[in-house]
Amino acid sequence: MARVATRKKETHALQEAAWRKLLETTDFAGLDADARADAWTVLAWAEKHAVLSTPPTPVPAEKAEMERVVAAVLALIATPPAGVDAAERIARAAGWAARTNHPLVHALHGVLCAENAQMKAALEVFEKLKCVGSAFPEVSLVVGRALLAQAGRDSKLLHRAEWWLQHAEHLHLDGDSEIEAEEDAENSDDPEPMEHEVAVDENAHARLAEIWALMATLYERLGDPRKSEMYRGRAGDLAEEREEPSDGAEAAQAGFVDDPALKAADRKLIAAFLQSPQYGGLGAAEQRQALSAVPTFVGLGRAFLGLAPTRIDRYSLEELFLALVPEKVVATLDELGRYPACVASWIFFLGKSAGLRDAGRLVPFVHRFTPDFMVNCRNKDCWGVPKTMAMRALEAGPASGAKVPA
Repeated sequence: MARVATRKKETHALQEAAWRKLLETTDFAGLDADARADAWTVLAWAEKHAVLSTPPTPVPAEKAEMERVVAAVLALIATPPAGVDAAERIARAAGWAARTNHPLVHALHGVLCAENAQMKAALEVFEKLKCVGSAFPEVSLVVGRALLAQAGRDSKLLHRAEWWLQHAEHLHLDGDSEIEAEEDAENSDDPEPMEHEVAVDENAHARLAEIWALMATLYERLGDPRKSEMYRGRAGDLAEEREEPSDGAEAAQAGFVDDPALKAADRKLIAAFLQSPQYGGLGAAEQRQALSAVPTFVGLGRAFLGLAPTRIDRYSLEELFLALVPEKVVATLDELGRYPACVASWIFFLGKSAGLRDAGRLVPFVHRFTPDFMVNCRNKDCWGVPKTMAMRALEAGPASGAKVPA
């Protein structure tokens, strides 16, 4: 009996060492057939015997070990070795989903069920993932893609796929709207937060283009050619922008970099915005307008309200939108008519990337203020003296010899 116990301990130690070695793997795609088969055996052992610090609820895998575990599980179950059938893959995915409680592993389990005609089980898995929110925006895309692939012309499944793809689009464009109460934000005595380091996701545009392409296919199957064509056009425009980077963004950065009203953090935020999905989601005319509108909007907040972009609230937005922009900004009515879309996109970006927690509540105010905004832009009594002189000079044209004030 003592020898058997000793052998079990030795086997356990060898398997534990193999598991730890597997977690150090960074290139699962480069494993040959034998190595992949060995890794699958280790994965099966670890499902029951490896010690994991399993989180009680779905949370981002921020700890290095859990991140490595999830990466290994996803890579090996997605591309198993030869000889592993669908039933074993589904069982392995279900086991690891229970162990890690990670949304991406749950999503993989659901996708495998859907691909193998177990749609009822897949829908049960997907239903549990509706609460993961913006912490895992890729989950909505994975689920929507899987449902669309299996739906065919089934209207019920197509409408389920529509919900997930619309949610994915919202998360990639707008961020999470589940934010703290407005009263808490307005009454907060916390000092201004430290400047955020904005990291632009280079794959965000590709994911957004894929979402729109899937939605074009979905609405085609649902018999809505207008929406299908709209999303197909958006996906095509975004693909062209990724292939041919716009010189306009570089020109805009050159224009606002020397603006004395802007701080270094503002310039960094605006540069990130010009590379973001929120900017990419604007139409071509709004994109051109945003190149000047957003730096001006931020500069007015800094110069006249002493306000950082991430500290904007309902009252400062009203002051900027209904008073300062109509008073100060020299532009045609057509150009000013595109300001609301630019400002809404900018606020969505701040909510997604820069910690503006009231972004979800502020954007409806932009739309609510728009009619009054346009009235004030037309009303010359709302213009400041410099703007009045500049507009007169513009109306007179270059033949008059009038100079536009700087």
